[in-house]
Amino acid sequence: MIAQPSAPGWAFPSPLRAIAKAALAALLFAAQPVAYAAEDWALLAREGGCHPIASLKRRLADLPEVRDPDAFQAYVQAKGWRFDRKAHAVPAGKAVEFAVESQGLALLFVTREMCSSGPEAVRR
Repeated sequence: MIAQPSAPGWAFPSPLRAIAKAALAALLFAAQPVAYAAEDWALLAREGGCHPIASLKRRLADLPEVRDPDAFQAYVQAKGWRFDRKAHAVPAGKAVEFAVESQGLALLFVTREMCSSGPEAVRR
């Protein structure tokens, strides 16, 4: 005789089975990364395409991993450089401009919606 899943000892009673399924589903959902939790920032190029923020390492060799304008601001402040930061109203996404005159930097951080070639324009 083959044991049935509903037989005693093989499965939770009905009410507990529903609770166990709900708990398992909640755990699996919580373990999934949320793609929209963190915005994906890039640097807007003059030609309208986007470049990864890491491309700044060519000019700033000691630049740590910077993923957004706030992290870049923390880096600039830690260096003691004077800078101007200005958020711009844009139709889609976000844009934040930085000017660090002592380093000859004029940067425009944008979210991927602002890249003219779409999300693929941001090279990683």
